[in-house]
Amino acid sequence: ADALAGQARISLRAAADRATALGAPGQAVTFLEQAIELTSDGPERASLHEQAGRAALDSARANIALGHYEAATAIWVAVGDRSSQARTVAWQGLALSMARLRDEGLVRLAAGWEHLRDLVPDDPNLVLLGRGLAGLYMLNGDYEQANALADQALASAERLGLAEVAAEALVVMGHDFLAPPYQEE
Repeated sequence: ADALAGQARISLRAAADRATALGAPGQAVTFLEQAIELTSDGPERASLHEQAGRAALDSARANIALGHYEAATAIWVAVGDRSSQARTVAWQGLALSMARLRDEGLVRLAAGWEHLRDLVPDDPNLVLLGRGLAGLYMLNGDYEQANALADQALASAERLGLAEVAAEALVVMGHDFLAPPYQEE
């Protein structure tokens, strides 16, 4: 039975990859959810939840993505993988932002940052979390906090070769220059 479940997981994951490649992320979510049901190993379940979350975001289903990222985070907490927890908390922030729940996303990412910021400074998942928090600060009009975190994320992303995270940090910093807060006289 375990061998059959293992083969089914492999096939479902391959089907999800194929659906994603063909531009059908909604179908990929369905395949991944079926694979999750057949998986008992915690880290493998968390990985499947993360993949399903990304596919759900790609299909504009932020609430479904959020559920998968929350499930993955719970598993990473249970197994003590704080770096992976930082990654899934960062993705929760994106899902909440896409669901137009930016205030909740900001609260959640700020709490995650406070809890996880003692990770190695150049942990790529902590850098991702910091960049995500910077983006939510920017969207909520706290440009000072946004710029400080984006600057920190940019420096780490450059050292780690994380081009996408570096570019996103630059966008946050650029927004600070283009939309400074107006002062009343």
